[in-house]
Amino acid sequence: MRQRLFPGDHPDVALSLFHIGKNFHYLKRYQEALLIDEHALQMRQRLFSGDHRDVADSLDNIGTTYYNLKRYKEALPMQQQALQMRQRLLPSDHPDVIDSIKKYEQTLLLSQ
Repeated sequence: MRQRLFPGDHPDVALSLFHIGKNFHYLKRYQEALLIDEHALQMRQRLFSGDHRDVADSLDNIGTTYYNLKRYKEALPMQQQALQMRQRLLPSDHPDVIDSIKKYEQTLLLSQ
């Protein structure tokens, strides 16, 4: 529906894609989640140049999906990018930064 209302790249469409990807993830339909998450990330990167929380959230979603698929080597760079972006954007004690650190460390251990 939003894609018909807002043709091309639009923050509302990117947000809808983000939530659809999360829903597929919760349903453990990881391959479908990955496709939607990648589409949301690409759109958000076109919409928001430089560091942006929405881009970091999309990177984190993709990293989490790869992690759940046990594709740790692919999860690691996504989680690292999300962590680094969040560290630049947020205070070090922000819950999203702390969550990103935990995810990155856990994935790093499993990827070796």
